[in-house]
Amino acid sequence: MKRSTLIYSALLIGVLTCSTITQTRAEDLAPIKSVEEEQMMMVSLPFNSPKNLKKEIKKMILDEYIKENPTKSDIDYDKTEITLDKEIDLTDKNTQIKKVSINFHYTDKDDVSLVPDLTKTISLSVTDGDPVVELKKNEITMVKTTDYDLNSVIAFSGSYSGTGVLTIEKGNFDKNQVGQYEIEYKYTDITGKTASQTLKVNVVEQKTYYYDVDGNLLEEAEGAQDENGYSSIADYNVVDQKTEGGNNFYTLEKKPYIAPVQNTRSNATQSINYQPVIAGGDYVQQALSAVGRVPYVWGGASTGGWDCSGMVQCLTGIGARTAEQQSYTGTRHYDIWNAPYGALYFYDTGAGAYHVGISLGNGSMVHAANANDGTIVTNIQYFTPNYWVMPGQ
Repeated sequence: MKRSTLIYSALLIGVLTCSTITQTRAEDLAPIKSVEEEQMMMVSLPFNSPKNLKKEIKKMILDEYIKENPTKSDIDYDKTEITLDKEIDLTDKNTQIKKVSINFHYTDKDDVSLVPDLTKTISLSVTDGDPVVELKKNEITMVKTTDYDLNSVIAFSGSYSGTGVLTIEKGNFDKNQVGQYEIEYKYTDITGKTASQTLKVNVVEQKTYYYDVDGNLLEEAEGAQDENGYSSIADYNVVDQKTEGGNNFYTLEKKPYIAPVQNTRSNATQSINYQPVIAGGDYVQQALSAVGRVPYVWGGASTGGWDCSGMVQCLTGIGARTAEQQSYTGTRHYDIWNAPYGALYFYDTGAGAYHVGISLGNGSMVHAANANDGTIVTNIQYFTPNYWVMPGQ
């Protein structure tokens, strides 16, 4: 009997010993946490916008953390990132439990950690407070007569009760009159509490801005001509165009300079008879009658002023508007010295035609050259085209 008791006791001691050893090893092998986990923190904040509530939570947590860890006093409050696992419900009068993750940003480095430096569970209660109105911007500029969605500048409006009315008081605002105006955004909750923000509105005339392909602002020159013969915006091709805020923005690329020919009329054939610009009839004769009389106007397509393709469209009646489009109105021929009377000469970089003129059948052409020279006749030996097209053939 005693022997059995001893054997049982030995086995029991062995089991208990093994159990204790196993438990100790499990604790020894437990992973070390890379994130500091804090006890639940009680947070009570008055109603505000979601943005500001989140900011206040971050400040409270960081203040407490830095107080306990003085060596971390160089944490940058503004750049430190905070993430909540669930959005804050501003109208929920019950306690909200949320998990908060924070990535520190220090004043002596530009990046933040990829994993949270600190996590905390908070018990958040939102208490009653004043209503809130927040705007995305405090000032806007708009072009006269254009419409602007005044609701688009509202970032947030609301109250703890969740019930209220937002009104936009325009005062003397008039989109059709240039001037400076103030518009008030006013929120009134169910209890009569109010909050407001003011938006400054500048109504201006529409403007057009020109930039070169490098993004430099171009000023339209008046009379002065540079060493390459460029004197105005008319000497450029439009690469891109967009409208923002009612204003027009153009990106331009310089056209190759077209050298004018002295005594241009002597370069035409003897059979050419200069007549006033008239409707119908021989479009070559009409073009010649415009030499020295019709100015170059970028984007123009009438005898009051035209650009190169505008002249062709105006006089030939073809529907294509740009030089590139007009270059597809017939078969392309590359024997440029044999271009017949009335054919269209095209200048093409390989990326598309950028200039067009009308052949006189003798190695010369009439075209709207540039702002300085207007409509002229040029011998193609001074400015050689790439190919010619006879519209419709």
